[in-house]
Amino acid sequence: MSRSLLERHVAAFEAATLDNYHESRNWLDNHRFYISSDQCNRLNAAITRLDDLPKEVGLIYLGTNSFEAHPDMNESYFID
Repeated sequence: MSRSLLERHVAAFEAATLDNYHESRNWLDNHRFYISSDQCNRLNAAITRLDDLPKEVGLIYLGTNSFEAHPDMNESYFID
């Protein structure tokens, strides 16, 4: 896994709005194993922020399960 690619998706999700969170959310959801404890904290704060935003009537909003660091993840999985 590319550490920089993972961080780009974390940063994109942190900055996401209700209009553009889908891509980074889906990517991160599919790569949960690689996410560190610190990144989990950042992502969970972003989830809370997105959940708390007012939603327009008719908006389809997909909630996201909280992120937790995987106990088997270690630095050897990163290529950069």
